[in-house]
Amino acid sequence: MDFKEWIVAEYQDKDSRRGDLAYDIARDKRFPRGSDRAVLSNYVKWVRNGSKESRIAFSEAYRAYRSWQKKNIDAAVIAEIKRLEARIMELEGIEQETRKEDWPETSYKAKSYIDGTEEGARLSKSVGQVVPSPLK
Repeated sequence: MDFKEWIVAEYQDKDSRRGDLAYDIARDKRFPRGSDRAVLSNYVKWVRNGSKESRIAFSEAYRAYRSWQKKNIDAAVIAEIKRLEARIMELEGIEQETRKEDWPETSYKAKSYIDGTEEGARLSKSVGQVVPSPLK
């Protein structure tokens, strides 16, 4: 949500400096989109011939907007991280199941033998041969 959308949604119906600014911005079809402070501030100051009062209102509103934006971005980032963590865990579970299903028991024995584990060597001797591993 850019600054114009935010200020109109938050303050347009308020009886305050920010409310007056929101009212003016809502009706100004040329008000810049985006959230770049310098662009917006210059527009208020030079294009709209902003009074000191309107420039103060803009500065206060912009600080409130950045605070609101930070809180919402932080919440969105946290939600996305949680979603990705859940997806990773889901994929890791699928990968573990796939490994167990795709490899025959003898291949596990051969892989263990190739890896040099004691149990792999014992199992491979009982089978009598080393079965090629699908990893090669």
